[in-house]
Parts: sequence; structure tokens; C-alpha cells
Amino acid sequence: MLENFTDMVAHTIDSDISARFLAEDFTEEYVTSIGLHINFLNPGFIFEFGTETAPVVGLIRYILVDFTRIYTVMLTLRYTIQFFGQINPYDGGFMEVIYTFTQPYTRFFLGYFPNIFGIDGGLFVSFYLLDRIDSILLNLIIIDPTGQRY
Repeated sequence: MLENFTDMVAHTIDSDISARFLAEDFTEEYVTSIGLHINFLNPGFIFEFGTETAPVVGLIRYILVDFTRIYTVMLTLRYTIQFFGQINPYDGGFMEVIYTFTQPYTRFFLGYFPNIFGIDGGLFVSFYLLDRIDSILLNLIIIDPTGQRY
């Protein structure tokens, strides 16, 4: 399936020699349950599911990735709004929805870490944790026995 993977990567980068070394260093071969050999460039975690369950698990993974990204945007809006003292987030409308939705997550982190230049350290930890969850979810490789990637 991807037999000439190193050659394909080598042609996309200017230097053929460095691309071949790069592809050989970060390529991992995976053998499916039916014996199909698949090469992945710098894979994270490879999970093989049946042909019926792999699309469902792949869809759940994409939903979780989108949720973490939307939640990160909502947290960014929340902390941006907090810097403006004249905006009342509890007047109703969109601002109150953001505050209500992000309140449980922010309560978990705020107050436990020291202030850094007047900003609670829990803010940084909460964003870092969401970024790590997003990275882990993106590095999951979900395949079925035929080698189809989801």
C-alpha cells in the first residue's frame, strides 16, 4: 500500500538525502490483524478496531477534538472578557452562556496555583491541559483490519 513511502517523502522535500533519513527515522511499520503492512510517519498511538466499530470510534475522536478546540476558544473569550471591568458577564445573553459553560472547568484550577504577574497560574495550567488533550487526541491513529484510517 505505502511501499514507496520514503521515496514519496523524499520527492516532496528539496534534499533527497535528508528526506530519506527523516522518513527512515520516523517511519513505523504496523501489521494489521489480517497481515497487511502499513507504514506511518511519526505515529502516536495506533488502535485497530473491527470494520464496524472503527468508523464510530474515529467519529468520536473527531468530535472530542472539535469539542476541545471550541472549549479553548470559549475559555479564551472568558478570560478576555474578565480583563474588561465594565462588562458584566451575568447580564444574560452570550456572555452568561460562556461563563456558565466554562465555570466548572475554571473552578477546578483557579486558586490552587500562585499568581504570575497578577494572573492566576491556574489559567495557564488549564490551557496547557486542554492543549495536551488536543495533542493526544490528534496523535491517535484508528484503523480497521483493511488498513483504512479513521
